[in-house]
Amino acid sequence: MRNAEHALLTDADRRAIVYNDSLEQRRVYPSESAIAALDAFDRPLPGTGQEAGQVLHTLDELGSPATVTSNGPRYFGFVIGATLPAAAAAERMVLAWDQCASSFDGSPIADKLEKSPPAGSAKHWACQVKAPWASAPAPRRAPSPACRQHAAHCSPGMAGISIRTV
Repeated sequence: MRNAEHALLTDADRRAIVYNDSLEQRRVYPSESAIAALDAFDRPLPGTGQEAGQVLHTLDELGSPATVTSNGPRYFGFVIGATLPAAAAAERMVLAWDQCASSFDGSPIADKLEKSPPAGSAKHWACQVKAPWASAPAPRRAPSPACRQHAAHCSPGMAGISIRTV
């Protein structure tokens, strides 16, 4: 089992690296044929499961060509962020951990990172970063409820920030 799982994760990592290495050559928006190929996903639920490697292959072969290359150098669309290598590696690590992060009993590490004493918590660190919408002259949209809740919770770092909506 472990060898098969290791091979699958290695294949997924390899496919992700190939995809990332191709960003500069990729179209920003998928071709009509790549979008049409997505129709292969329109099928009834199979009676039995597929081999995991085949699922990964199908996702890559049909899904990768149909992506919007928002993390590529020629994308000038919505500002949706990007996956930094450090963030991708950390996500890969936590995916391997496969934790139930709802409580200390389910995952001591998740609980520690989420709820540790204020000076060291992710919540506190986020309060120390000045939110871009906090000082913008005219935001294009209202901050999300999560941002409003975050600002209301943070103190004293964000106490003087007014959240404007449009």
